[in-house]
Amino acid sequence: MVKVTGPLFSVRARGSLGDGISFQGSGAGVRVERRPRHKDRQSNGQVAHRDLFLEAVAYWHGLAAEVKAEYNGRGDVLHLTGYNLCLREYLLGKVGAGGEVDLLPNYWNAQRLEPSTVLPSSYSDARPVAGIGAWGNWVSVEAAIAADLVLVALHYNVVTVQTGSCWMQLGYDPEGGTDYTVVEEVGEHAFISGTGAVPIHGGTRRLAPFLVLAGSRIGMRARKTAGHTGVGAFLSAVSPEAGWVDPWPNTYIEGARVTGQRRFPVVNGWQNSVVQPTWTEVYAAAPNDMLLTALEWDPANAAGAQGEVVEVGVGPVGEEVVAARVGIPSIRILSWASGLQEFGRKALILSGERVVVRHGLASGTRRVALYFEDLVAA
Repeated sequence: MVKVTGPLFSVRARGSLGDGISFQGSGAGVRVERRPRHKDRQSNGQVAHRDLFLEAVAYWHGLAAEVKAEYNGRGDVLHLTGYNLCLREYLLGKVGAGGEVDLLPNYWNAQRLEPSTVLPSSYSDARPVAGIGAWGNWVSVEAAIAADLVLVALHYNVVTVQTGSCWMQLGYDPEGGTDYTVVEEVGEHAFISGTGAVPIHGGTRRLAPFLVLAGSRIGMRARKTAGHTGVGAFLSAVSPEAGWVDPWPNTYIEGARVTGQRRFPVVNGWQNSVVQPTWTEVYAAAPNDMLLTALEWDPANAAGAQGEVVEVGVGPVGEEVVAARVGIPSIRILSWASGLQEFGRKALILSGERVVVRHGLASGTRRVALYFEDLVAA
């Protein structure tokens, strides 16, 4: 090290001169040194990360304007630009790799095979007793929510009379008690001509997404104009992660379109399902990318007095992963499960993936049908 006075014919100097020397001040005066250089080791990890970053930048520039707008909207919530949010998700593996993300940006790689949560978690349906002409008592759907969730769908089976109606309310107590605040109300109405008919109605009601916190309690009650007072119900909920904001994506906006919904097997055919943990194969190899949207439980199954839960999975034999899950509520007057229910979140199935199904409670073989939307590039 060389100490200098009046460096560069001046009173003081600071910084670097070209790529050669560097002037640094200290208590002892000014010193001149060879400019320090950081050795670029060009490790495999460094090279791979740089390449990934360049891929992320190229991915952003290749996005459609409406997708960038979606990123900007989500970024505003997180105090990030859409560009920064996109790069962050790309580097974390949440977008960009594996063609499914290019089709549907909301279906992150890390979350694609996370099914919706079914409540009650016991997989035995909630059974509020409806009041006739007044609200019945509250029953607990889930006494202590295990983790933060967003409620997205109500699955139900109700029995009324001709021209009868049934209403259902969901209540929420964030403290885990029974001081419920009504957060959702849905109705089911019947009009059947003739005499002697017993209208049985089942289906899925999509809810305005509502966040429920870990440790809170969800309740339900019902009201009917007349008829049998029994109601069977399940709830579907999803993770509050930003990528789950829309459980039913608009594929036209998000870079894909559908050829229409189809039933598998075709109408009047059924796919056998066996009780867990065994899987039954639906497709040895999916014919194309598709969204799994709904499941039909054969009324002739005549089982499921406590309701039923059905899972659809993907993967090789012995390595199956649950992709979708839905509850089939019981029909209280008949004490069995039946009906067609939409999944709490559409599940993305990729071309060539092995698709399997199983149910959770009723012993033996039961018959189901699956509904798909076939995806094609926009």
